Amino acid sequence: IRQTPEVILDVLGEGRVVGEMAFVDESERVADVRALDEAVVRHWSRDELLRMLEGDTSLSSRFYAALSSAAVSRLRATDQYALGVIGLQNTSRKSGVSAAVAEEARSIAAVPRGVWGRIEQSTRNEAQDAHLLQEAETALLNLVETVEGWLTNVSSMARAQEAGAVLRNELRHWLIRTRTGLISIDRRGEQGARLSFLAHLLMNRPEGTDLIGERLDRVFLALPTPVGLRLRMTAAVDEVVRTIPQDRPAKITILQPSCGALLARLLPRLIKNGATIRCVDGDSQTLAFVDAGLQARPAGVQIEMVHENLVSLSEGRPVHEVSRQDVIVLNGLVDHLPARLVGSLLYWCSKQLADDGHVILTAMTPTSDVRAMEHLLSWPLVRRTPDDLTALFAAAGLKASVVTLDGETQHGGLVISAELSANGQV
Repeated sequence: IRQTPEVILDVLGEGRVVGEMAFVDESERVADVRALDEAVVRHWSRDELLRMLEGDTSLSSRFYAALSSAAVSRLRATDQYALGVIGLQNTSRKSGVSAAVAEEARSIAAVPRGVWGRIEQSTRNEAQDAHLLQEAETALLNLVETVEGWLTNVSSMARAQEAGAVLRNELRHWLIRTRTGLISIDRRGEQGARLSFLAHLLMNRPEGTDLIGERLDRVFLALPTPVGLRLRMTAAVDEVVRTIPQDRPAKITILQPSCGALLARLLPRLIKNGATIRCVDGDSQTLAFVDAGLQARPAGVQIEMVHENLVSLSEGRPVHEVSRQDVIVLNGLVDHLPARLVGSLLYWCSKQLADDGHVILTAMTPTSDVRAMEHLLSWPLVRRTPDDLTALFAAAGLKASVVTLDGETQHGGLVISAELSANGQV
């Protein structure tokens, strides 16, 4: 039974099974299958397959185990659609508002989907056309702009999330052809997906399942937020190097090292005088990810991975004591914390600094792609203004200054460098 408008429930790759539910209960087919490219499909009739299974108990056991696994995977792959669309339909019975929002989401999705589908068909029949590929990029840029204006006016965060779920499912087939969309949408529940997503944004190497996917990924990586993430990291590394002692090994603490990109860029610049670096995080998986990703470890630089609950640390209950530090780095940590915890962490930092030490913090300000990052790619960030953050520094007894970043002015990347106030108090 075809949906109107059409909805893509799943994209099947090599080795995947389809039609297993109808095989189990002999029900009527409720979805159809289309091949995106040339494909080899192996087909068994129900009677033929049953005869094979009845004659081989070992095969039967493995088959039904695989069938159960495939069914579960399919349900998990489509649960966002069920929550986002069916939930909206239930809500619409009460208020009538969510149904309208869902319909608008489908209308918005139909525009780029139509453009990309036409371009894909054209590039199959002809040589790759640079003009058509540019049109594909423009369609995504227009979508980001439309999403920003549309969801800014949605009355509540809950409804914006519902609308975003519908939009993602309508465009899923196209979004997951980009590396950015694949990680943020299809693999978001996998171990290490958050770190892999951030690493991809910082590496700035467009990837896709085909040329259209690669070009769309290039657009994602050029949006203000990814650009700001890269610029703020580069500026933070420069600021660390500027503030550390030049006559002895530096003592540096990095709170929540994230995917390790900042650490990897910092290490080569510490070779001259050496350093002791403590990477502190409450997630052992993050620490393992960072440790495994360090291909070069300069002589004279000691690196310690410290498993520490950052909330307990900010509340003055650390497990590990630390000597006075020359630099404490909070790279992106405040992107996910409420103001209360940010203030507590800054206060803790002020008590760990050497007299001439510095706290270096990176953050994101509001940008023109906030809603696209949050609802299209499911990657929300807490955004703050420089004034908001400098006020939190001041409350912690730190004198803060905003570091000037190179590049365009609308990227949203922010770096703040702070030192102890004259008396260490407000």
